[in-house]
Amino acid sequence: GGGPRLEFATVGGPLCEHPAYVPEVWDAILRRRVLRVHGLCLLSCHAEMILGEGLWRLFFSVKRGADYAFDTQVILRINGQEQSRVTIEQQIEMVDVWMPLFVGEFRQEKGCYKEVEVQLE
Repeated sequence: GGGPRLEFATVGGPLCEHPAYVPEVWDAILRRRVLRVHGLCLLSCHAEMILGEGLWRLFFSVKRGADYAFDTQVILRINGQEQSRVTIEQQIEMVDVWMPLFVGEFRQEKGCYKEVEVQLE
């Protein structure tokens, strides 16, 4: 019943281990720990998970702060294959609201449960 089933993966990346640049904070709306990006020149992150059988729409959940400026496009990939290049400010127009940044679709075949990796860089 209800709406679509959601699965969250842990996001990591080169600077995600450095709380001075990417602190992990609790978000009451998502009811989970999230990464807060501030003061970075480069952003690269990824998430990996094994999904159940069927067609999945893959997203990064993004909340853009009022002082956020990212003046280049980001590349969105699934398993290393480029899906699109987008400008976050154009995709995520609302400030301080969690919005989905669509990456692409992935079909998990029955009996062939492969790990899927989603990247943003």
